[in-house]
Amino acid sequence: MDLEILGERLKYARNELRNMSLQDIADAVGVARSTVQRYENGKIQNIKLPVVESFARALGVNPAWLIGKSDDIKIPSSNSIAIPQEEKLTSLIEQIQHQYGDETSHAFSLYLRLDDIDKGKITERMETFLEDKKYKKPISKNA
Repeated sequence: MDLEILGERLKYARNELRNMSLQDIADAVGVARSTVQRYENGKIQNIKLPVVESFARALGVNPAWLIGKSDDIKIPSSNSIAIPQEEKLTSLIEQIQHQYGDETSHAFSLYLRLDDIDKGKITERMETFLEDKKYKKPISKNA
């Protein structure tokens, strides 16, 4: 993903298409104003897809256009990713429960109920937790 294209297109859509301030888009997406600035200036360390999707939704643009993967700024009419059918989703949760336990499968079930903006907030929060040195264990060669 090209940071420069993302930044330019985000700024263009925010200013020229929607006439939104940095704070307006930050509030709409649920991130800090400084986070929007870092995305626009190509200074973001970890591009988070849920946040990019939330930017696109708030600005009414095609997420693929926003990241430079399409020249079509308009949201395609079939813009939805197919949500797994109920039984497939249940099967996936059962697999997670079997492999990772009840707590993880419950957390995943709750996560699925959130909208994209709140999923982005949760992802950012988890990444903040992971910055703690207790999670920065060296990877064992035997692992």
